[in-house]
Amino acid sequence: MNPFEENSANLFRLRNIPADTSVLPEWIKQTIFDKNGEASTNKINEDFYKLEKLEQKRLVSALSLLPSGLLSSPLGEIPPKVSCGIEYGHKNRYKDIFLYDHSRVKLNDHEDDNIENYINASYVKPNLDFLGQLNNSNELNYVATQGPLDGTMGDFWKCIYNLGTVLILSLTDEVENGIVKCSPFWKSGIYKSCQDSMTVNLIDEERDENIIIRSFSIRKSNGLDHKVLQVHLVNWPDMGISDPREIIKVVKLKQDLLNLNLTDSKFPTLVHCSAGCGRTGTCCTIDVMINVLQQCRDLPYDPIFDIVNDFRKQRISMVQALRQYYLIYEVLLIWLSQEQQPLDRLIDRDIIRKFISL
Repeated sequence: MNPFEENSANLFRLRNIPADTSVLPEWIKQTIFDKNGEASTNKINEDFYKLEKLEQKRLVSALSLLPSGLLSSPLGEIPPKVSCGIEYGHKNRYKDIFLYDHSRVKLNDHEDDNIENYINASYVKPNLDFLGQLNNSNELNYVATQGPLDGTMGDFWKCIYNLGTVLILSLTDEVENGIVKCSPFWKSGIYKSCQDSMTVNLIDEERDENIIIRSFSIRKSNGLDHKVLQVHLVNWPDMGISDPREIIKVVKLKQDLLNLNLTDSKFPTLVHCSAGCGRTGTCCTIDVMINVLQQCRDLPYDPIFDIVNDFRKQRISMVQALRQYYLIYEVLLIWLSQEQQPLDRLIDRDIIRKFISL
């Protein structure tokens, strides 16, 4: 066992393994139990260690000054390119979260790379073969982005408007431990994005314990109004974990809204935390897995490693910390063991009904 695995084995345990393990499918049992049937986290630790090593190799390829042909990329991948973003550092919340060219979002797709076109946001989508068989695989389109800065809130809203996004999942509070993690873009106002003005009107707000739901009407310059819903989970700390049941409620609301066909499913759900990586990647992975398990519980293998690795090919540091990788399993263990139990559905909230009727 390498030092990473040895240390993590002493730090983390799965806390939500049900007493009746017969409710669990075989693929997850093979991950969380050893050959003797005892609870074990060795495979989870090993998988995350592999993810970290693959990402290190990928980043060396992306940032090296050597010609790409002289580099070896993980598992035969084409080395990603990073051609912008470093020079636009004042638009990045964190200097080490830069974008891969092939997956970055542009504020105006028809323009060349320049400061007016730049936002720290990435298109992410699981590209595993078996996901193509899902009835709702188009709903697994995401834009992962950072919590906006004071000076980029207009860019944030322009991105949402241009993409036709209807749903924002916010996974960070405005301030954590005295550190600003996300500027309060949810306040009504007029936000500038280069030559454009984004008019944001907060229509309604409702709280469900640690989840705040807000509805908006937004408009770019003299364009048409566009309605947007924000689901804001405020008790998930940076590099930490949240209550798995609240994450399930957020994911379930996303699924319920998209199932209502409020918009064409090709329009992505925008997900952000502070950096747009750790909590964002964790939530997206959980959403993918619950979608998969709703249609097929008996999978041929545990796909979580592949899903996270696939996300990391599109945006760095997706599922950033080991405890977040554990959280994916904790949430799924609860979902699998309580799947048939009634859930407090956010879709039944008055604010959601009003939003749907707009």
